Amino acid sequence: MNLSQSLENLSHHAYGIVSSTSVRLDIISFLQREHSIVARGNPDLFVQKYEVLTIDDARGLKTAHSTRPFSSRDDKDGKGGRKFFIIEVDSITHEAQNALLKIFEEPNEYAHFFLIIPSEELLLPTLRSRLFMVRTRATLVPNTRSLLVQDFLASSPAERIAFVDKLAADISDGKKSKSVAIEFCGNLSRYLRKDGIDKNLKGLVAISQAESFLRDRAPSVKQLLEYVVLRMQR
Repeated sequence: MNLSQSLENLSHHAYGIVSSTSVRLDIISFLQREHSIVARGNPDLFVQKYEVLTIDDARGLKTAHSTRPFSSRDDKDGKGGRKFFIIEVDSITHEAQNALLKIFEEPNEYAHFFLIIPSEELLLPTLRSRLFMVRTRATLVPNTRSLLVQDFLASSPAERIAFVDKLAADISDGKKSKSVAIEFCGNLSRYLRKDGIDKNLKGLVAISQAESFLRDRAPSVKQLLEYVVLRMQR
């Protein structure tokens, strides 16, 4: 099922769209084509990309959500019109996710949210459960990052440290997004769970802790990933 088919009648008010590429323009095109939404200069269409969506950003979205659509002013009863929020993030803090729980669970009848994320691993289970999840075709293609997990586990402790240090350096230099580290941890956790929870318990606990801190605004990626490697060796 493609993106347009998943969104079709906008029967949901809060969508989580997992995509390895930006789909903001695809969503805008869909709204223009299927729902006659004017994109240019429309005060009821909010489109924004965040490297890290913070608690302050979440509060801003809540404020924007609370005001009725500008287009409703043309209706005598003031109840018409719709607002659309297309939000693309590389990462999102725990605090921001908790702040968005309420509006994603019970958005106003005029509001539709599209949260674009590179990986479901970014989301807390509580927030994910409030979204209608859509996975684009790009995310269904076998991911080279998943293959990296097998290479990582087959390597020596020294090679593992070198791998995570290189990943952390690329993130620090802006060559890669922090979401890559979060996704890697998620893939690693799934692999270890399939291999056996009991025998990989220390590593799984370390990965869970690292994932939690990686979602913060300014984590030490290098330190967190090295911690995972060291815990896996014990």
